[in-house]
Amino acid sequence: MARSVQELIVPELGQIWDFDYSPYNEWMQQQVRNVLWECDELGIRPRLFIHDNDSCFSKAFDAVLRHTGVRPLNTPLQAPNAKAYAS
Repeated sequence: MARSVQELIVPELGQIWDFDYSPYNEWMQQQVRNVLWECDELGIRPRLFIHDNDSCFSKAFDAVLRHTGVRPLNTPLQAPNAKAYAS
Protein backbone atom coordinates (compact mmCIF):
# COMPACT_ATOMS: atom_id res chain seq x y z
CA MET A 1 0.00 0.00 0.00
CA ALA A 2 1.42 3.39 -1.01
CA ARG A 3 1.88 5.95 1.72
CA SER A 4 0.76 9.53 1.08
CA VAL A 5 3.20 12.13 2.31
CA GLN A 6 2.36 15.81 2.59
CA GLU A 7 5.02 18.53 2.41
CA LEU A 8 5.20 22.06 3.72
CA ILE A 9 8.03 23.75 1.79
CA VAL A 10 9.51 27.12 2.76
CA PRO A 11 12.34 27.86 0.31
CA GLU A 12 13.34 31.13 2.00
CA LEU A 13 14.11 29.23 5.19
CA GLY A 14 15.58 26.21 3.40
CA GLN A 15 13.15 23.95 5.23
CA ILE A 16 10.80 21.16 4.21
CA TRP A 17 8.45 19.51 6.69
CA ASP A 18 7.15 16.06 5.73
CA PHE A 19 4.23 14.42 7.49
CA ASP A 20 2.37 11.25 6.66
CA TYR A 21 -1.06 12.16 7.93
CA SER A 22 -3.67 14.63 6.81
CA PRO A 23 -3.18 17.80 8.84
CA TYR A 24 -6.18 19.56 10.26
CA ASN A 25 -6.96 23.27 9.91
CA GLU A 26 -5.82 24.40 13.36
CA TRP A 27 -2.50 22.59 13.01
CA MET A 28 -1.85 24.23 9.61
CA GLN A 29 -2.74 27.65 11.00
CA GLN A 30 -0.20 27.18 13.79
CA GLN A 31 2.45 26.00 11.34
CA VAL A 32 2.05 29.08 9.17
CA ARG A 33 2.26 31.28 12.29
CA ASN A 34 5.52 29.52 13.22
CA VAL A 35 6.91 30.05 9.72
CA LEU A 36 5.94 33.73 9.74
CA TRP A 37 7.51 34.25 13.18
CA GLU A 38 10.73 32.65 11.98
CA CYS A 39 10.71 34.81 8.85
CA ASP A 40 10.18 37.90 11.00
CA GLU A 41 13.15 36.98 13.23
CA LEU A 42 15.35 36.61 10.13
CA GLY A 43 14.11 39.84 8.56
CA ILE A 44 12.37 38.03 5.70
CA ARG A 45 9.15 39.65 4.48
CA PRO A 46 7.18 37.13 2.41
CA ARG A 47 4.70 38.61 -0.05
CA LEU A 48 3.05 35.41 -1.32
CA PHE A 49 2.19 32.00 0.07
CA ILE A 50 1.43 29.53 -2.71
CA HIS A 51 -0.61 26.47 -1.80
CA ASP A 52 -2.80 23.92 -3.50
CA ASN A 53 -6.54 23.54 -2.99
CA ASP A 54 -6.36 20.97 -0.21
CA SER A 55 -9.01 21.35 2.48
CA CYS A 56 -6.33 21.91 5.15
CA PHE A 57 -5.80 25.38 3.60
CA SER A 58 -9.03 26.88 4.86
CA LYS A 59 -10.31 30.45 4.80
CA ALA A 60 -9.05 30.76 8.39
CA PHE A 61 -5.58 29.71 7.19
CA ASP A 62 -5.67 32.39 4.49
CA ALA A 63 -6.88 34.92 7.08
CA VAL A 64 -3.76 34.27 9.19
CA LEU A 65 -1.66 35.07 6.13
CA ARG A 66 -3.61 38.18 5.18
CA HIS A 67 -3.42 39.48 8.76
CA THR A 68 0.37 39.62 8.41
CA GLY A 69 0.29 41.14 4.92
CA VAL A 70 1.01 37.93 3.01
CA ARG A 71 -1.15 37.20 -0.04
CA PRO A 72 -2.34 33.58 -0.26
CA LEU A 73 -2.30 32.24 -3.81
CA ASN A 74 -3.93 28.96 -4.81
CA THR A 75 -2.47 26.81 -7.56
CA PRO A 76 -4.83 26.30 -10.51
CA LEU A 77 -7.32 23.43 -10.28
CA GLN A 78 -6.30 20.26 -12.13
CA ALA A 79 -2.91 21.64 -13.10
CA PRO A 80 -0.36 19.03 -11.96
CA ASN A 81 2.49 20.82 -13.74
CA ALA A 82 2.03 23.89 -11.55
CA LYS A 83 2.57 21.79 -8.41
CA ALA A 84 5.62 20.04 -9.87
CA TYR A 85 7.78 23.16 -9.64
CA ALA A 86 7.60 23.20 -5.83
CA SER A 87 9.03 19.73 -5.47
